[in-house]
Amino acid sequence: MTTSATLAAVGTDDELVELRAVAATLKTTCDKLRRLSLRGEFPPLLRVTRKHLLVRRAEFEAWQAGRWTTAEATRTAIVVAAARGEVKNRRRKVRPGASGA
Repeated sequence: MTTSATLAAVGTDDELVELRAVAATLKTTCDKLRRLSLRGEFPPLLRVTRKHLLVRRAEFEAWQAGRWTTAEATRTAIVVAAARGEVKNRRRKVRPGASGA
């Protein structure tokens, strides 16, 4: 049984890819991708052993297509949109009889 077959998770969204395969696809080194990940410029890596790293296929493909953003960038975008009034606070409950002001 191959290593990649044993490491693949259930479902296509959770499929894991070895960092070596990603590095070969991008024609770069694993060390460079690891450094990019530490800086937040590449999807997070999942460490299996000291030298065996994996990345989620969906996140890698989104990064490759330019659609991937860090969690921090997403939170920042939500805060900015909320400050502009573009996001409604759905948690706030209006009590019956309370004034709308």
